[in-house]
Amino acid sequence: MFGTIKPHTSRAAIDGILAMLERGELSPPQQVPAERDLARRLGTRRRVVRYATQTLIEHGVFEIRRHNRVFVRLGADEPEVARQVRAVL
Repeated sequence: MFGTIKPHTSRAAIDGILAMLERGELSPPQQVPAERDLARRLGTRRRVVRYATQTLIEHGVFEIRRHNRVFVRLGADEPEVARQVRAVL
């Protein structure tokens, strides 16, 4: 019932979020949309978005601020960050 998240699924979600950053749909210091909204936009499940968001927090692309809300920390003007995150995955 609560199986693991498949690597290709989480990778696709992370790539989708990074593409949103590169297109300027998300930019600092904007709050990241709710998991439900991101899941709908990316065509995946909320738990996959949660995993992708946590991964991007760990890599410094997003940060947690004010009442446990997630905000964009790095944007499209720093494309090397997206490359580094993709290389790690």
